Amino acid sequence: MAEVLREFRGDVSVSYGHFDVGDAGGWLLHGDSTCDGSVDAWPSWLRISCDITDGTAEVRMDVWDAEPPPPDSPWVGAGEVRYLAGSGVIRLSDDDTIRDACFLLGPSYFLYGLRAYRVPSARDRGHEFWEDPRAEYWLLRFWPIRDGYDPVVHGRSRHEERTPDPVAVGYLPSTDWPTLRPRPEPHETARPEPVRVDASGEIEPLPWKEVVRAEGLRIAAELNPDMVPTFTISARDLDVPGGVGVHPGLSGRVLSRAGAAPDTERLASLIVTVLDEDDGLITVREATDAEAARVTAAERAWGPARR
Repeated sequence: MAEVLREFRGDVSVSYGHFDVGDAGGWLLHGDSTCDGSVDAWPSWLRISCDITDGTAEVRMDVWDAEPPPPDSPWVGAGEVRYLAGSGVIRLSDDDTIRDACFLLGPSYFLYGLRAYRVPSARDRGHEFWEDPRAEYWLLRFWPIRDGYDPVVHGRSRHEERTPDPVAVGYLPSTDWPTLRPRPEPHETARPEPVRVDASGEIEPLPWKEVVRAEGLRIAAELNPDMVPTFTISARDLDVPGGVGVHPGLSGRVLSRAGAAPDTERLASLIVTVLDEDDGLITVREATDAEAARVTAAERAWGPARR
């Protein structure tokens, strides 16, 4: 029986009849788009079409360890697609707030199933889903299908022109990932209000940096469910295959270079997974066997880092 792993609830602005869900790493993978009902899907990007043109959507997202059951009424189906994740962390993109709200799906470069549900606009003010002509309610339900990582494709830098032999690379997709293991209790992520109460009892907005840090620390904890030891190094001391940059959820090898900090030298050549990034410093943990296998496969395909 499928079990829910993580849940999320937050609001996002609807503009021009839609809202977007993108990869938190900020890059787009190559691939074909698919469309079903109200959902358009590209690798690392989703667009949800709404009935309202401008307003607000209350969005609930959850991720399960296997194909999930349908939700109870009043939710009705609005589309089903497959979604190839980039970093494995997605975000509700909102131009009207000081930040985007992030949600951890699971491993990077995984293919996920997605079923979208919405509430029909037929509720009165006293109902939980009151029909506000400028509001909609959405449920995005994800589950992992398979490891979609290809070291020949995803480990290739933008400037590489060779084409390695996929057989010689020898990458075997894994099904054992820490973020896809059931937890004792489902972990729900509420989008906290970016405000605080001062000493006089007045409500004031939080500095945007504090809001972003709180979001980053939450994702970091979810990427480290076994609470293994962590380390802090400079982002420039980590090589992530593919040249996509250093983002939470991705793995790479710690580089050895002249002038590196002592802690970095002790970790040199270790394969680690990024949990958090803040002002040029990254928090990492030692990669699991499945995460490390991707890095070594990419190195077999394209060679070690040249930095």
